[in-house]
Amino acid sequence: MEKIITLDFADTLRERIERGTSLIQVLLGPRQVGKTTTFLKLVEEHYSKRTHYVSADQVFNSDPAWIREQWTIALSDNKILAIDEIQKCFNWAEAVKALYDETKRAKKKFTCVLLGSSSLEIQKALSEALTGRFQLIQAHHWNY
Repeated sequence: MEKIITLDFADTLRERIERGTSLIQVLLGPRQVGKTTTFLKLVEEHYSKRTHYVSADQVFNSDPAWIREQWTIALSDNKILAIDEIQKCFNWAEAVKALYDETKRAKKKFTCVLLGSSSLEIQKALSEALTGRFQLIQAHHWNY
């Protein structure tokens, strides 16, 4: 019998997606805690045809234009946008803020999930640029 372990943050994220919250979901945690693996498993089980997943890790010199391109693709296809390793994008917080505000002004329903490390730099960007626009989900090291 295979034992499946579900991390708490996956349940929290799924609840928020299902509820249709308009706030950006930000999943932060230290390296190697299972953020990406758990998120991709959640997508596979529930949202595989409804998610546009990209990683800034796979893009050389990802900048605000790249973020805008991904946002536009997801929005036009009515998909959840998930950007992994968001902290690797140059000027990411200001780009996401502008796109979020544009989407809200247009009264379009849109779900965005950002995954990243819990560095001070990313937390500062969240508090300065995205205040009131996101919900934070902390991913922690495994407990027994």
